[in-house]
Amino acid sequence: MPALFALFVALGSPVFALNNTVYFSEDFESGLGAWNPGVGVIVDAAGHGQVLTFTAQGSGGSTYTKIAVAPLTTPLYISFDYMGTGGFFGININSDDWLFGQDYGGTFGAVDLTYDTTWRHYEIIIPDGASLPATLMLEDFWGPSNGGAFFDNIIVANYSGASGPVTPTSAPDGGATAALLGCSAFLLLAVRRLQRSRAE
Repeated sequence: MPALFALFVALGSPVFALNNTVYFSEDFESGLGAWNPGVGVIVDAAGHGQVLTFTAQGSGGSTYTKIAVAPLTTPLYISFDYMGTGGFFGININSDDWLFGQDYGGTFGAVDLTYDTTWRHYEIIIPDGASLPATLMLEDFWGPSNGGAFFDNIIVANYSGASGPVTPTSAPDGGATAALLGCSAFLLLAVRRLQRSRAE
């Protein structure tokens, strides 16, 4: 039976791995098809390929996703790369809530962006209890000139440290269930063979 338990652990590991799911991924290499662009435009950035910037400063979310980016589940991890001045990154759950920027305290505790000419990676967790789904919104709120804020490699996932570019997947319930059933059937067959060999 110890060997059978080890087999169950080995077969079960891929099932649990399926729970790591990316719900939304955007590297802007294919344009702004997933977004209501507003004043958002795509430009080239050294080392990052295509990235998002803005032709005008604004408020209230200059560029936002056309559809909700995550299912009704939390916790949720949102990450992206940013460089520049005056950029803000938010989420709309019934009302606007800014998650990243400067001098702003959002519902989930806004993270200060560093406003300079260096690309940095940021991540925040939307904790349990949030009322999802939600859309993402980005803007260049202030600065010495338009087009001073740059975003890239946006990821929405149910685990920390997700990276892209990746192909977003649907909620894993169906695949995990199918895999679990397959493992169960295999284990049942193994038990029956073990019982039969003992009987003989």
